[in-house]
Amino acid sequence: LLPIFFYDRLEKPRLVVKWYSWVILMVSLSTIFNFALIDNIAYFNMNLKYEKNYAMANRVLDRIEQTDGYEHASKIAVIGRPKIETELATKIIKEKIPMMTGAMWDVFLTNPYHFKSMFTHYLGKPYILVTNKEFEPLLETDLVKRMPVWPAKNSVVIVNDIIIIKFSPV
Repeated sequence: LLPIFFYDRLEKPRLVVKWYSWVILMVSLSTIFNFALIDNIAYFNMNLKYEKNYAMANRVLDRIEQTDGYEHASKIAVIGRPKIETELATKIIKEKIPMMTGAMWDVFLTNPYHFKSMFTHYLGKPYILVTNKEFEPLLETDLVKRMPVWPAKNSVVIVNDIIIIKFSPV
């Protein structure tokens, strides 16, 4: 806005006005190009993040469906968080775009309710999260303590009507 104000005030000499108008045009175009480039990198990162997390949720749901008794299970208990970070999103893209874009890191499946939302809204499996009252005793069981961590075959088990998914040690 300030360059336009100065541009309106310029009248003489004619050469300065032409030069100033070209400088304003070039600065404006380079600013627009810069923002377009940053937007495309941020969009690419967000799309990559979505695809990676969608694939992870799909893999987990596939593993659930391969577990005996999944048809009767209605609740999920997620222990830990999956490790799907890559250098591309956590280091390379982070160096290329400013933090203010908000398109950093590469995981949004960090809490149990994120898995519940992905299963419900994107994959069509409406599971209920276990309550804290149910979750705490599960962590103390020998079964959960002996369970291997994802992606091991037995990292997903079903006890009664609860699907237990273990991403990290207790």
